[in-house]
Amino acid sequence: ENGMKVDFFGCARSGHNQISCLTKIVSTTNDQTIIANRNHPFLIAGLIGSSLFDNLGREYAAEVSAFDQTSSKGLEISLIQGVPVEVKFIFNDIDIQAIAISAFKPVFVNKSDQSIQGNFRNISF
Repeated sequence: ENGMKVDFFGCARSGHNQISCLTKIVSTTNDQTIIANRNHPFLIAGLIGSSLFDNLGREYAAEVSAFDQTSSKGLEISLIQGVPVEVKFIFNDIDIQAIAISAFKPVFVNKSDQSIQGNFRNISF
């Protein structure tokens, strides 16, 4: 969608009350720069940003990590056409009673305000 493709590789506990979800994004049309995650300057009105919902109905905001950089405010990533880039979404302070993820919704937006939002559901961790 919009010249980008996102693959989802799963989520796992990565700490006592932390969950990490791994994606790979690739530009299908040309080299481009994107912003991964919420709170970035190119966020289109109406998009909710990257989030995770646990089976108890709680919503969590993400930190995003790629190329050994981490940010809670959005991360700029340069994509080369056809070359996948691993992007990890990290969610902290997960309720210890949660046993599954109802929905994981990563958001990526390019500088032309074109976006792609994943919607991955019913994920065990």
